Amino acid sequence: MKLTGEEARNVVHDDHEDWKPVAGTEETENHERWTVGYSGVFKHIPSGKFYSFYWTVGATESQDQCAYEYETEVEVVEVVLKLVQVEQWVGVESPGKLVSNEEHW
Repeated sequence: MKLTGEEARNVVHDDHEDWKPVAGTEETENHERWTVGYSGVFKHIPSGKFYSFYWTVGATESQDQCAYEYETEVEVVEVVLKLVQVEQWVGVESPGKLVSNEEHW
């Protein structure tokens, strides 16, 4: 689905009547020197479909950049909720605790 930059900005700022954020889906994806990248899932109310958005904002008050400020067109990806199993290494002495290489160095 394609949106204008202004429409996408309104969606991620929860200021669009046709879109609602899905609770618990917003995540910080990366943090660079000047910007912070976020992702989140939003429901398109008229269609009942869900879409993934990725946007960046200024990292400090000196970087006055808002989401999709320089985008004229934004393409968002339709997504569905699916159970995904993941294998992870956990400590033998403390089951359930994830192992971090930083703890060993």
